[in-house]
Amino acid sequence: MIFLLLAVISSGMIAVIFKFSEEKQSNRLAITTFNYINASIISFLLLPSKKIFDSNWFHFFYSEVNGVLLGGNMFSSEASAAWAFILGSITGILYFSSFWLYQYSVNKNGAALSATFMKLGILIPTLLSILFFKEIPGVLQVFGICLAVIGILIINLSMKKDTLKSIKIDLLLLFIIGGLGSFNSKVYQSFGQAEYKELFIFYIFAAALVASSLMLLIRNRRVKAMDIMIGLVVGIPNQFTSYFLIRSLSDIKASVAFPIFSTGTILFVNIVNIVFFKEKLTRKQYIAVGFIIVSLIFLNI
Repeated sequence: MIFLLLAVISSGMIAVIFKFSEEKQSNRLAITTFNYINASIISFLLLPSKKIFDSNWFHFFYSEVNGVLLGGNMFSSEASAAWAFILGSITGILYFSSFWLYQYSVNKNGAALSATFMKLGILIPTLLSILFFKEIPGVLQVFGICLAVIGILIINLSMKKDTLKSIKIDLLLLFIIGGLGSFNSKVYQSFGQAEYKELFIFYIFAAALVASSLMLLIRNRRVKAMDIMIGLVVGIPNQFTSYFLIRSLSDIKASVAFPIFSTGTILFVNIVNIVFFKEKLTRKQYIAVGFIIVSLIFLNI
């Protein structure tokens, strides 16, 4: 549980830093790019071996893939390195795509609706972990998951009658892509060797960096020194969020870990906002936080 708690704190710090950056009217895409630069550097430094590519890895991977997928076994050491490259690269692209869709959706649908669908993405890894890995939560944990979803809806979603009419394809894509990106951590943990999890995380941020850099060049927007500084700072908790989250999946069911991770982050950010930014919660937000606290209690039973 300690690794999941550290993942929650790291994720919450990302939101806090972004909140600070918004007050500085920063270039969010530039911040994201430099965040991926620093996260990639940290991930590389944490690699037990600094070897990041070997064509021989894929020979083992292709020879084992059928047996692993049909038999449910893990890849060998060499094939796990190729698995880290393939799945990590896909995950990195999904991470950046989720970020880009969120920014697009905020401009089109508003921040509240976009944040709701992004956070509800936890349902994807939760349900897929139950379906494919048979990680069935207990009755009280199911109740906790339901309370977590209710809390997310209350704290983000407007209760106006026309809210559901606003749901469009971009919001559904945000929900699906964000959720699949998170689920890939469970997929790697299930089929890849633990010794290559740092390599998997490295490829996540390296692939996201390539995608983000290309978008930054296409947009050709001005990058300020403050953008670079904030991005480099964000890269630290961002890297450790992925590191601690995948470590936690070794001890906690993914169907339980992801709801705790998402709702715990919301709770952490709200506590920071109250204590350090002196924000006052509305009645609706207090109710939502109450649901989240109760859901965390049930999820940990």
